[in-house]
Amino acid sequence: MKRWTKEEIYAGITVDYRWLTAAILTLYKNQTKEEQERKMTVESNRRGYNGCDAAFMSSLAQWLLAGRELSQKQQSAARRVLRKYSGQLAKIANSLTK
Repeated sequence: MKRWTKEEIYAGITVDYRWLTAAILTLYKNQTKEEQERKMTVESNRRGYNGCDAAFMSSLAQWLLAGRELSQKQQSAARRVLRKYSGQLAKIANSLTK
């Protein structure tokens, strides 16, 4: 079974728009419903976005869920933020490939 590393996950995010959007949405879906609605971190559960990133990244996720595409500027900003979540994303990906 393939085991993803955080480096492989981040490399995919940096070069592929589909990986980028999947990462944004995956982390958003790991937020609680309250966190999604309020665009902020409420619980300290090490899932989804942290308090600093929740508002911006949740707005991007909601933008994508509304069927819109990210601008180049949004993509660049999201890629910078997502670097710190590559470990969490690797754990999620590896749990799906078991």
